[in-house]
Amino acid sequence: LGMGIIALSRNLLMLFIGLELMSIPAYLLVSGLGRRGKASTEAALKYFFCGGAAGALFLLGIALYYARMKTLGFAPGAVRPIDPILNAALALMGTAALFKIGAVPLHFWLPDVYEASPPELAGFFSTALKAAAVLLLMRVVSIAPASSLARALPWVGALTMFFGATLALGQKSLQRLLSYSSIAHAGNIILGVGAWAALGADPSAAYAIFFYLAAYLFMNNGAFSFLAVSGLKTREELKGFAKGSPALAGLFAVFMLALGGAPPTAGFLAKLLIFWEALKAGLYVPVAVALLSALIALVYYLALVRDAYFEEGASASAPGSSIGRAVLWACAAPSAALGLFPIVLGPIQRLLGL
Repeated sequence: LGMGIIALSRNLLMLFIGLELMSIPAYLLVSGLGRRGKASTEAALKYFFCGGAAGALFLLGIALYYARMKTLGFAPGAVRPIDPILNAALALMGTAALFKIGAVPLHFWLPDVYEASPPELAGFFSTALKAAAVLLLMRVVSIAPASSLARALPWVGALTMFFGATLALGQKSLQRLLSYSSIAHAGNIILGVGAWAALGADPSAAYAIFFYLAAYLFMNNGAFSFLAVSGLKTREELKGFAKGSPALAGLFAVFMLALGGAPPTAGFLAKLLIFWEALKAGLYVPVAVALLSALIALVYYLALVRDAYFEEGASASAPGSSIGRAVLWACAAPSAALGLFPIVLGPIQRLLGL
């Protein structure tokens, strides 16, 4: 309900209500209501206080916006000129959205929360909740695409990508590694939002963002679901996994290649679309940082595939439920095939006469 309100509301107070309706159940889900030990409780408390800070920033931004505009409704792109009060209001509300996305330097809660959660729940947080936070950011940015917030987003995205990709390199815990990976992917999406704003919030430029979110839904949920099905916790346990479970290892390799942006996977096309829109907007330096970050990220994704296939290890087979394996296949097929979407779309359009 909260995510739906964020997606549909055109009133700032309703956006805040949607934000809280989305956040409060998430804190309870992380805690497991005390049943999963101290680590989950600690992560839930950290998540709660960071989420509370984000909510307070959003409310303060609403107050400044109301002082400037005398309304809680907004007409996207209609604000001219942009004064310091409005810039401050949008910056505060945008910061709240960046908190929820996990952008650097507002990311400090995310690795602990994702690692303390069950893998399937961490996958949900990293895709569905992140997508809702991106929509919240886009709705705030759309009020005034030329604001200071909008101009800062490409640099925030580039910093987030580089930071997440670099810190993921040294992780031994698979779930924590995927947590930092999700920070890096958040940076890609934020860069896309910045490019969309720089292009005047053109609806056609938003296509790259929505495609990335759709592709990321399958790639990242698949990766976290693999951890749930296989029961693997660390990179040491991953070594030699392909010998005992070749089918699961193949699905895992698909997810890693897609997250790394290897062609022709969904991740490759998703990143290409974001970079293309950013180049059209003239964001050359952020794109250069993004490309460097993508290369760094590819190193640890390929290293995980190497661990599974070419390193010596226990090579025990993973029991995994049939439902879990079905979820993996359902995520792997789009992760591998969505990269071919433009090639397939052309003949379909010609066939239908579109």
